[in-house]
Amino acid sequence: MSDIHIAIEPYAAAVDEMRPIFVEHWQELALYPDIPLDPDYAVYEALDRLGQMAIYTVRSRGEMVGYAVYFIRKHHHYRGHTWALSDIVLVRNGHRNFGVGTALFDFIEDDLRKRGVDVVHTMTKVASPELAMLLRARGHAEAELCFSLRL
Repeated sequence: MSDIHIAIEPYAAAVDEMRPIFVEHWQELALYPDIPLDPDYAVYEALDRLGQMAIYTVRSRGEMVGYAVYFIRKHHHYRGHTWALSDIVLVRNGHRNFGVGTALFDFIEDDLRKRGVDVVHTMTKVASPELAMLLRARGHAEAELCFSLRL
């Protein structure tokens, strides 16, 4: 783990390196592979400018091997409290099961506390339970059950 570096990176500095990893991530976890990946990068850029997004990167010898993106804002049901909602979380194959996920979430949770976040929601795919196992071990509780239907 000594070659692993976790940081917060601005959107502009990280996005070009993230784009090809998004494809890898989509290929691994997409619920509906017939729906092509087509991120609205303008939305990410706008949220970054508004200070409503955090990009956490994991690098090994300078190469990006993981990331997590969270949207951060006051909750519309609880105006006095701030929520962080995951957009995407990935540690690439070959870098999993070496404590990287634990280190990443140590960093994320510490940063979100410093930002004044009251609640963090991290979504996971049922078909890939590894992240859910990590979150449970860290004290995160299952909060909602989400259903999906391809129309």
